[in-house]
Amino acid sequence: MTEFSVVIPTFNHARRLPIALDSVLKQDFQSYEVIIVNDGSSDDTDDVARAYLTDKRISYVKQSNAGVSAARNSGIVRAGGEYVAFLDADDEFEENCFSLVHKAIGKFRPDVIIGRFNVDKGRTRENSPSLLRERPEGIIDKEPPMYLYDARRYLRTIALKGHPIIVSSIFIKKSLFQKTGMFDVSMRLNEDLELWDRVFLNIDRFVYIDKSLSTYNYYLMSQEPHNRTDVAGYFASERRRFVRFIALLHKIKDIDKSLITACKRRICSRKFKTRGILAEREGCFLRALTNYLRAVLLYPQDHELYSLIFKAVIPLRVRDRIKTIFRQTAAKKGKRGGLFFPRGISLF
Repeated sequence: MTEFSVVIPTFNHARRLPIALDSVLKQDFQSYEVIIVNDGSSDDTDDVARAYLTDKRISYVKQSNAGVSAARNSGIVRAGGEYVAFLDADDEFEENCFSLVHKAIGKFRPDVIIGRFNVDKGRTRENSPSLLRERPEGIIDKEPPMYLYDARRYLRTIALKGHPIIVSSIFIKKSLFQKTGMFDVSMRLNEDLELWDRVFLNIDRFVYIDKSLSTYNYYLMSQEPHNRTDVAGYFASERRRFVRFIALLHKIKDIDKSLITACKRRICSRKFKTRGILAEREGCFLRALTNYLRAVLLYPQDHELYSLIFKAVIPLRVRDRIKTIFRQTAAKKGKRGGLFFPRGISLF
């Protein structure tokens, strides 16, 4: 039986699709299949995908445009591997990703394996925060570091900090989808996080690999919303996801009530954060600052809020001057990048 089924949804990403496909073909572990799902593209995706179909491990599916969730679900249904992995068309796996996950499966055979990931911003490349701040249940291997985690304990991490993973840094046993269901096609944003909520509520333990499994090419496709509708829509979607998460928590016997309280505080904090972003875009900086401060009081773990407060307080011309000074200083020292808050939150 094939060990891994890699689902790659794509919509008008013909130029970027080879990045994802080549990263799979470079893997040093070969028991895998690739399912490319063309979600109604109008560019040259057909021609690019067909060039790879000479490899019998790669299959190609075309469907009318129905959104990324429907595309991923099509791949899950067709998957013949024991574990399903997802890779966006403009991201990539690290070369030894499959061999690391295969090693973890051989050690414990978990339902879920997650790992760290890189964020490539073009000028800078950052590594995601380690999950080791949350105490593991045990160690599986030292090289590379692999740890066993209690899924119930991980719920607190989700409630307080969110999922420290992206869509390409999680491997899920296909049989688990019978319990959890697949991606919610009605959600256009946060659809992956909403599914991860259901996944971790339906398992007892999972394996964490403290090494990067994939790279999120942020510089190719920034997910930052660019207009009022996108900002409001994103956070409305996030609120919907947390309301569902709270409903799931209520179904668990002996659940720690503080988790539910934490989720409610995050929802309220995001509401004020959204109002602050919209106010700042309208030029109402005092109103933006007031909302950011309210958001911090409710949920101080959101490190992006401190960056937003800085931007609301310091005039743009002053920020540009500070940015120039730091870049000049970095250039003299032979370094690249700018000034960052903890966990890679840029001040600029």
